[in-house]
Amino acid sequence: MLEKGKVVWIDQTREGKNSRTGEMWQSLDFVIETDERFPRKVKLNLYGAERIAKAMLEIGKVMEFEAWVEAHEYDGKWYNEVRVAKVLVNGQNVLL
Repeated sequence: MLEKGKVVWIDQTREGKNSRTGEMWQSLDFVIETDERFPRKVKLNLYGAERIAKAMLEIGKVMEFEAWVEAHEYDGKWYNEVRVAKVLVNGQNVLL
C-alpha cells in the first residue's frame, strides 16, 4: 500500500534487546495526514535504528511511504500495525 501525507506526530523512539538473539532494536511510531478531499490520519511504524535515521522524519514534512499491514496477537487479542517498507522522496527510496 502506498500512502502520502504530512507528518503530524512523531513518538519517542522505543528500543530494547531481543531476548532470543541478544541484538538491540529500535522502533518509531508516527502519524501522517493524507492530502485528500476527506483527509485520513494513518499511524505508521518504522523499525531499525539506521532506517529511522535515514528517514529524516519532521513534523510538517510531506512524504510518501510504501507500507504493509501486519497483525499480531497479545494476551488473546489481535492488533494491526502498519509497517513502513520504503520512504520515498521524489519517487526515490531513501531507506536502501
